[in-house]
Amino acid sequence: MNKERKLIIAGNWKMNKTVAEALDLVRGLKLELASIKEVDIVVCPPFTALGEVSKVILDSNIRLGAQNMSENKVGAFTGEIAAVIGGRTRTLVLTLGALAELEAAFGAHDLVALAEREEGRGRLDRAAHWYERALAVGDVNVAVWRGLAMLHLKRQRPDEALPLFLLAADHHAATLQDFLYATLCCLAQGRGADALKVLDAAEKKAPQAVEAAGAIVDDYRAKARAMIGARVPA
Repeated sequence: MNKERKLIIAGNWKMNKTVAEALDLVRGLKLELASIKEVDIVVCPPFTALGEVSKVILDSNIRLGAQNMSENKVGAFTGEIAAVIGGRTRTLVLTLGALAELEAAFGAHDLVALAEREEGRGRLDRAAHWYERALAVGDVNVAVWRGLAMLHLKRQRPDEALPLFLLAADHHAATLQDFLYATLCCLAQGRGADALKVLDAAEKKAPQAVEAAGAIVDDYRAKARAMIGARVPA
């Protein structure tokens, strides 16, 4: 990032504070932070408090930020706020350089959150982009592998999902679900022997979970054995 750029300290209040509570807090901040010049200060209260908070900070060194806006003017978009102010649609425009700096500041968890948001909207290509960015940042975790693998399944790409599920299954935070999805990917590709290897690995790593799953694991084993021509024990 550009080190000469003035730092911004922003507080995202998420879903905290009623309008009255938000006003009390921002009035206090206004007094306490009045002498701060070294950084830009931004508060991001809930949407319900934006209007009233904006009035209080007009003559201060505090700026106002919004947490989230939709690109849609109207519609059945749960949890979204339209970016229409004074009858006009407002648009946030980022230069490619600013966007690159923003992405560079994100960690894997931030990028996964963006991916899940796009996936929930049915924008699978955009979701894949954010998952792949998460893979590239370095602090990769099982949620990244699992999320992208599930996305590949939605896109009918079991061959791309399998190696990611195997990575997730090898992680210390793996669940039986990771092994079972890896098994499904093997079966979808006609790889019965590999499916059995995955199930054997699951039994070694999580024997109690495999025993609890019972019929599901037995069914997958039977399908894998049938696929490779092995005789399924009675």
